[in-house]
Amino acid sequence: MAEERFRKYYVEWWKIRKSTIWGLVALVVLSSVLIFGGWWALRNDWFAPRDPSEVPPGAARIISFEGDVRITRAATRETIIVSRETFAAAGDTIQTQTDGKAVLQMVDGSVYTVRPNSSVVIRDNSSLFGGQNIRVALDDGQLNVRTEQQGENSQNVVEMLDSQTRLRPETDASFNADPRSRGGEIRISRGSVETTVGAQSTVITENEFAALSGGKLGAKEKLLTPPQLTAPANASQLTDPAGAGVTVTFNWQDSSSIAVLNYHLQVSRSSFFASDAILVDRGGLTSRDFRLAGMQPGTYYWRLKSTARSGQASDWSEPGRFSVVRGESSALIEVTEWTVERVGGTVHLVSGVTRPGLLVRTQGREVFAARDGTFRLQVSTPQAEVALEFLDDAEKKGLKVGDIVVGIDDFNVSRDKNWMMNYVYRTLDPREQVAIHLLQNDGSEKTVVIEASFKSTEERRKEAEKRRKAKREDPYKCVRINAEVMACRLETFVVERRFIDRMMEEATSAKKLILDLRGNGGGYVKMHQHLVGHFFDRDVKVGTWVTRRKSSDRIAKPQKRNAFNGELIVLTDSHSGSASEVFSRVIQLEKRGKIVGDATAGAVMTSISAGMVNSRGVPGYETLSFFGLSVTIGDLIMSDGNRLEKVGVIPDHLVGPNRAAVQGGHDPVLAFAAELFGAKITAEQAATYKFLKRSTEDEEDDDKADDDSDN
Repeated sequence: MAEERFRKYYVEWWKIRKSTIWGLVALVVLSSVLIFGGWWALRNDWFAPRDPSEVPPGAARIISFEGDVRITRAATRETIIVSRETFAAAGDTIQTQTDGKAVLQMVDGSVYTVRPNSSVVIRDNSSLFGGQNIRVALDDGQLNVRTEQQGENSQNVVEMLDSQTRLRPETDASFNADPRSRGGEIRISRGSVETTVGAQSTVITENEFAALSGGKLGAKEKLLTPPQLTAPANASQLTDPAGAGVTVTFNWQDSSSIAVLNYHLQVSRSSFFASDAILVDRGGLTSRDFRLAGMQPGTYYWRLKSTARSGQASDWSEPGRFSVVRGESSALIEVTEWTVERVGGTVHLVSGVTRPGLLVRTQGREVFAARDGTFRLQVSTPQAEVALEFLDDAEKKGLKVGDIVVGIDDFNVSRDKNWMMNYVYRTLDPREQVAIHLLQNDGSEKTVVIEASFKSTEERRKEAEKRRKAKREDPYKCVRINAEVMACRLETFVVERRFIDRMMEEATSAKKLILDLRGNGGGYVKMHQHLVGHFFDRDVKVGTWVTRRKSSDRIAKPQKRNAFNGELIVLTDSHSGSASEVFSRVIQLEKRGKIVGDATAGAVMTSISAGMVNSRGVPGYETLSFFGLSVTIGDLIMSDGNRLEKVGVIPDHLVGPNRAAVQGGHDPVLAFAAELFGAKITAEQAATYKFLKRSTEDEEDDDKADDDSDN
């Protein structure tokens, strides 16, 4: 065999094959291509996640929405809640709830508005061979359609019950469907449509109406338009000079030449006219005015529809809005540093400084003045003037800050009845007036009747979502009291681990820590166990979790990173629940620190939450109703063998705010804890840290709901 020879280059003492040189050159070239290609791809967002609002081919774009709007994807049967601009593909179902409305834009530029309590299916939204094919099915509710210029090969069709309606260019049409009565209505205010039922086609033109019933299209009629609202004027304000309520006279005029049989009036505290917010729901009115007495301060909405002698009913008019405000002002209320900032159009931001805690309200919007008295409120009105209310009529009735509430109506106020009062007043029997039984500063007893503020279930739900989001995005706050003492407030245990670690990283810079869990309703089990681990260098038994079938110990593992070895005080109150009180009791039992404040809630039983759905209709065109179920599945026995349920944690130092502290908005609990650590601060100074916050029963419910979700 011939000896194998290689061509070689000699570089000092290295001996390199020629093929190796070419290999290195190829590697450098390939690496350069990859690096440049990767840089170019990143610059052009090749690897960026797709924006869910990007519309795929053949999908309708949701260009705006309000309230609760849901989309059931045909491809996955997944139901999503619309929280940003997105799309609806062919086969998808769009459902709006009581407060929901969605506006869609199709490939041909036509605009579809899905009204509240409606269900719509996108059948087709394609562009092929120079034409567009739009086909939508209205299963329930109301759908408004507006078309513009269309191509010769384009068609825009709405299916409703047993009919198909083809819309012609430059047409405004409204469709109403009621699957329960199998009835529907078609209204044309501009342009024309061709409706086919069976084999019969009918052209409905501008300002015409036709009813659909029993699989047949009724005779065409002239369109009955909604009444025109005249008084009270939109965005107007009515003054209540005596505080006894205002009598409001509603006036309207016919906007159609068709003879009207009667009118239907609705007055509501909600712009969505939710059933639990409607004050007046009166049909069969024959005159064009209506008087309503005793309307208390607040913001109201009203609307009308009319019925012709033929039986045709108009659409609802656009809602009118007005406010009732108090005319008397208190000499004790001062407002300074007024500023008005124009945002755009008729929207302005009004701010100023007044007495801390006052409720500032106008046009249905309200905000409490902060502890420094500042407030900021958005106002939207076409009027030249607008009135702001600074609510303090409690003083006119003898109710003062620092008075002790001993009873509400027939309830004696006590912790074990808080949940019952919350359930009665917020769910079972909301009342416009509530009798408050007081023990005053001089020891005398007094009963006053106050007007209760009203919030619909939907408004409370939105506020709860906003609170939960705020807590999760900014769950803690730490301030340094002096060189040795740090105070940290943790809002909730429904947090990610990184927030706990960040808080403890700040806390470890001090020798003494005050951990404020007041108002913390609990949260995830794994999070409070993770926090426990930061205060021990060993495994700590939190307790024993007991269910019907088994029991298991819950152990907190030590956290080496950001471990805190200094002195500890935990602040609690009656709203410290679940995970907060378990954490506090572990610290107390292990003699790791002191508990200061008020007894905790005594609510630690473990629950699970299950989302549930009820489906009505034929497969593929269902109407879905969503609800939930929370079930208690276990209890926690602490390491001393005792339960916390309905008992709570009793602090080592029982400290609470007195009347003077409540009146001044001071924080004597934090000041007491700081003094135990040798940091002398007054209750007034402690309040400047803004750890003490106004809480509501709704907020307590928020944390309980979150807590149940992870146990």
